[in-house]
Amino acid sequence: MVSKYSQAVVLLVAVLGAWSNAVAQSTTSPVSQIASVSTSTPSPTGASNSILPSQAPLPPKQSWCPGELFCPGELLQAISLAHPYKDSKTIVDKPSRNTTNITIAAFQNFTSNGLTYGEVTQFLDEYFQGEGLELKAVSLDNFPQNPASISSIPNQYVQQFLLAVHQVWNLLIRETNQTALCTGGNCESTLIPLNHTFVVPGGRFREHCRFLRIAVLFACLPPWVDYWDSKFILDGLLESELYDIANSTLQNFMDEIQLFGFIPNGGRIYYLDRSQPPFFINVRPLQYLDSNH
Repeated sequence: MVSKYSQAVVLLVAVLGAWSNAVAQSTTSPVSQIASVSTSTPSPTGASNSILPSQAPLPPKQSWCPGELFCPGELLQAISLAHPYKDSKTIVDKPSRNTTNITIAAFQNFTSNGLTYGEVTQFLDEYFQGEGLELKAVSLDNFPQNPASISSIPNQYVQQFLLAVHQVWNLLIRETNQTALCTGGNCESTLIPLNHTFVVPGGRFREHCRFLRIAVLFACLPPWVDYWDSKFILDGLLESELYDIANSTLQNFMDEIQLFGFIPNGGRIYYLDRSQPPFFINVRPLQYLDSNH
C-alpha cells in the first residue's frame, strides 16, 4: 500500500517532471532556445515631460568600483528615480554604445534644464546596448544523455524527472562572446569576462554566479542550505558527468583569485565589494582537476 507521503512525492515528481519535460522537449536542440537573446526596452513611468524628483546627496566615490557609468553616482541615481525597467538590475547589465566620456557628456546635455522621464527613456535608447549580448550559449557535443547517478535510480518516475532536469544544463552553459566585449575604451560594461566555459543560474542572472539551485537536485541537499553555490554547482556537474565544465568552473575561480585576490559574488563589477565565506578550498579542486575524467 502506498503511503500518503509516497503519493505526495509521486505527485510532486509528476508535476515537476511534466514541467521539466516541456522545457527539455520543446525543441530538439535545447541550446536553440537561448540562441537569441531578448533585451529590455525602457519606458517612462511618469509623464514624459515631467521632471524627475530631486536627487539625494550622492555617495562618495567608491574605490572598489572600476568604472564611471555603473558606479554609484548621478547617472545611476537618475535612472533609478525614473525606474524605466521593471528590474533595477537591467540597466547595470547593459553596456554603453559609446565611450564613457561621450555617454557622460550626452547625459549632462539631457540634464542641463532638468531631466524628464521621457528624456531618460530617450537617453537609454540612444546610448545603451541590450543586456546579455556579451555571453553566448555553448553547445555540448558530448553531452551525457544518461549519467550513471541517474540511470541507477530504481524509481522510473524519479529517474525520468531527473533526466529531464539534467537536460536543463544545456540551457545554462555559456562562454564569453569576445566579439561583443567593450575593449580599448570603445564602450563601458559591468561584465567581468571569463576565460573558460561556465554555468549561469538563468533568469535575471545572465553572468557567471556562485549560486545555482538546479545543482541542489543532484547534490541531494535541501534548498535552505546557508552556503549553496560553487561547491554544489560542482557537485551537480560531477553527478551529471560534465567533467569538462566542472574543470572550467574551477579554472575561472582560480583566475578570479589571481586577478582580484578573492572570488566575487558574481561576474559583474558591482559584485567586487563582496564575496561569500571562503568555500572554494572545500571543493577540493585538485580532486576535480586531477581526476581521470
